[in-house]
Amino acid sequence: RKQNIIILENPRGELYLEKRTDKFLQGLFGFISQDETETNVFFKNQKIRILKKHKIGHVRHQYSHFRLEADVYKIPVPYHGSGFYLLKNIGKIPISKADEKAITCL
Repeated sequence: RKQNIIILENPRGELYLEKRTDKFLQGLFGFISQDETETNVFFKNQKIRILKKHKIGHVRHQYSHFRLEADVYKIPVPYHGSGFYLLKNIGKIPISKADEKAITCL
């Protein structure tokens, strides 16, 4: 499975995490993840273009029933509030192994 992992960072250096609600990884928090063919990410009713200059790395992770290949992008956004966390606090939040690997790209 090929995905993009999108790390949104606000001017305070906080990163956006969302709580997973689908069956896969339900209950964990994570960065926005979407199909690799998507060229935009929608956040707070805004369309944000994913540019090559935003790419900061690539991660691989083997789950029990598939292998994830993901390009990691960090995109600056002007938003604050709910869902944004300082990097030092993300270690206290339950996130997936793929998202932990994405953090190493920062």
